Amino acid sequence: MRRIMFVLVFMIGICLSGEAKESGIKLIPVYEKTFEDTIVDVIFDTVTVTLKEAKAMGWKEEAFSEEEKAKGRVRIDYAKIIIFKKKTREYIGFFDWRGKEVKKYITKPDAIALVSLNGKFIGITTPIECSKGECETRFTMMTDKGDVIWEIEGLGTGPYEPSPDGKWAIGLPSVEVAEAPLEIYNKNGLFKKIENPYGIIEYCFSNDGEYLAISVGESSVWWNPEGYLMWMNSSGEIIWKAENLNVWNMYFSPGSKYLCFKSAKDSVSMILNVFRIANRTNIANFGLGKGKLYYFFPSNENNLLVANGIEKRLYLLNIVENKIRWQVNMKEGTPRTVMATEGLDKIVVGAYPNKVYIFDKNGELLVDETLPERFFMRWPRLKISQDGKRIIYAGRSGKLVAKMLKGGE
Repeated sequence: MRRIMFVLVFMIGICLSGEAKESGIKLIPVYEKTFEDTIVDVIFDTVTVTLKEAKAMGWKEEAFSEEEKAKGRVRIDYAKIIIFKKKTREYIGFFDWRGKEVKKYITKPDAIALVSLNGKFIGITTPIECSKGECETRFTMMTDKGDVIWEIEGLGTGPYEPSPDGKWAIGLPSVEVAEAPLEIYNKNGLFKKIENPYGIIEYCFSNDGEYLAISVGESSVWWNPEGYLMWMNSSGEIIWKAENLNVWNMYFSPGSKYLCFKSAKDSVSMILNVFRIANRTNIANFGLGKGKLYYFFPSNENNLLVANGIEKRLYLLNIVENKIRWQVNMKEGTPRTVMATEGLDKIVVGAYPNKVYIFDKNGELLVDETLPERFFMRWPRLKISQDGKRIIYAGRSGKLVAKMLKGGE
């Protein structure tokens, strides 16, 4: 029976991974704005405006439905924050919905700005004094409005990442020493240090900053199960810890109902585990290959979209039933971002350097497009509208572009 089930699953995967039928859907440009400097990162937001205001911003009228045009009010996505780079400096632009820059923060040379998981805070790590590749740095915590709320000096090389609640800065003090400990700072200084004896350490925040999960490997052999996983609350209290567990690629669901992480089954296979936080139990396991995984949960948290970066594969998982609903292959690019509309009617994958794939809720390929602009290295920044009719993305060249899905009716 086990072999029969394997063959069935394999054949389903082959059917979904074969040549896609022509959907007839194309991506048509409906908005574009170009900046002079390289875009490093961007945070999008959504606003409702009049049709006249949208057109004044540069949006084409065809971007909107007949119903929207009849009402005279439309929803648009816009870049609220853009991190640019010009030579050795990064600078942060804060924009209103009209695209007007309302505030600018220019960093010192070689500083690095990182955005929190939920896009509400920006952390800037600025070198003060450097020697032989290592630096003493200053960390600045800033809100998404551009207001500095705290700042400290005496950190290591970093860069340090801001927590989603703006309370912590977390990072490694050295880029030269593999066994450097994980450091957590708050506005008063060093808050907690997690030792890293073998140079294998990862962390992730929950979306609200209430939890921080940390995994420490205790073996240089990645499939050796020696290690531990723990998580603490925003007060720094360790609320759970599991020994003999070497894990990585962690991710909290939006409501902190689940923690996902990969662990090694053996020297060949890796397993995605879904851990229910409330009762500390592992409720689902999936064999999804060796690549780095990128996740998206819809709000009900019963399903999970997973993109495998190395194997170029997208999965839709049913967590409650512990089943792979479908899987599809992508021919080109390295998937690094996956998101969807609330009902999963449209699923979009951004793949480095410049591929966009859009699927329907059954895994059927709707759009396979090579963009003229490259995404930036950290991850593709793109967003799909709530109705699934438009996407907006940023290219490294300094362009913001929105495109609508057209055709296929």
